[in-house]
Amino acid sequence: MIVLKWPKPRVVISRCIEFEHVRYNGQIISSDFVKGLLPHIDAVPICPEVEIGLGIPRDSLRLVKQGDEIRLLQPATKMDYTEKMNEFTYHFFSNLGEVDGFILRSGSPSSGLTRVKIYASIEKSPAIGRGSGLFAGKVKEKYGHLAIEEDLRLKQSRIREHFLRKLYTLASFREMKKERILIVEDHKDSLDVCISLLSASGYEVKGAQSGIEAIGMCQNCEFDLVLSDYRLGDITGLEVLEKSKDIMPACATVMMTAYATNDLISSAFAAQTVSAFLLKPLNTEKLLSTVRSCLARRSFKRRISEISGMKIRRAVADIENL
Repeated sequence: MIVLKWPKPRVVISRCIEFEHVRYNGQIISSDFVKGLLPHIDAVPICPEVEIGLGIPRDSLRLVKQGDEIRLLQPATKMDYTEKMNEFTYHFFSNLGEVDGFILRSGSPSSGLTRVKIYASIEKSPAIGRGSGLFAGKVKEKYGHLAIEEDLRLKQSRIREHFLRKLYTLASFREMKKERILIVEDHKDSLDVCISLLSASGYEVKGAQSGIEAIGMCQNCEFDLVLSDYRLGDITGLEVLEKSKDIMPACATVMMTAYATNDLISSAFAAQTVSAFLLKPLNTEKLLSTVRSCLARRSFKRRISEISGMKIRRAVADIENL
């Protein structure tokens, strides 16, 4: 029998689900799935509304569209908690560390991931649309590559199975070696900035200032992701990524460029040369989220391939033993 030793995933969970009576009405949400999952994970319970100073019980909040913004308002008091929630979210993410997934409360104006009602006014009125809660929307922006779900959606077996598969795959690869990244950029200042940023995020990072140098490094060291500028001094970044894929077929590849055209993007994706594009000038959050997303997809595909390979080897062994 093949026995896989899975690590404990680290999961952020709405505190009102199986933890404490912190709902706006003082209640607690029962979830058989979460109750069964808790012994097998490292849980990080959180209630954003309590964290910003609201009591238990408390007057309900609602999302209100004002111009181009969605605000978090409390109709009973006319208070606007948008800035407080955004400030809490920023500090929470800054101190969170590595996690593998989120389970958030459905329908919550702070934590609901989908179909949260949005109103035109703080006064009593019908909903004019649906979206994500204020906290949950930031979760999706920063951690969209992780296993993220709502408690009510997890009652569906197909969604539950997908969530668990992704959660444990991500946890497994998080506990493996540091992921190794090669950055190819002919401008030294830009190269140094990218290396510092990704190193501070926990990656092992190497740099090359030419395409030929980068290809040589790929021949001598295996990288999980190659991030290359398009315009280099000798060859193009596209050629670098093509050679990288030839040498390391499983590596993720990201192209940085200020000169993206539809033809370049479509041809690169069609040839499966590039996993993602980043437009210059680089945005720090976009760079980090793209790298995380590409590495997470690579890890997921690799784990599925490993499991499939184990099943095939087991089948071959069973046939040979007949």
